[in-house]
Amino acid sequence: MFKKAVAVSLIALLFLCFHVQGSKPLFYGYADSFEVYLVDGSFSSKIKQCDYYEFISTKNIKGEACKINADNFDLDGFIKSFNARVVFVEELDEVVVYYAFSPEIKYLECVGGECVNLHVAVRKGQVTVGAPLIYGSF
Repeated sequence: MFKKAVAVSLIALLFLCFHVQGSKPLFYGYADSFEVYLVDGSFSSKIKQCDYYEFISTKNIKGEACKINADNFDLDGFIKSFNARVVFVEELDEVVVYYAFSPEIKYLECVGGECVNLHVAVRKGQVTVGAPLIYGSF
């Protein structure tokens, strides 16, 4: 009986480890806090601010975002780390906005007839990234 309980406990622990690893924030390693989109679209009341531990316990995530210090940000390296390609670029005031597509990112949005799922807004001092898009301000 004891061996069976230990085996079941180990299997449950393994399952938990795989679950936590699989639900790691997309931008983990780039920031300590994240925004989680709980519904599709730009509904600011359905955006949750959270840290890593809150993120992994959140269910039904529809997208995510974070802010990154721009001082040492390598845009090309960031895009390549997701195996993404830039679809189009916009320049708005003092912000350059990149819309990209990555086959490695599960989220998807269509903008101007193009499918994108990685959104990067670069301004002096700060970078905001989102998947599929940045909802709210950048």
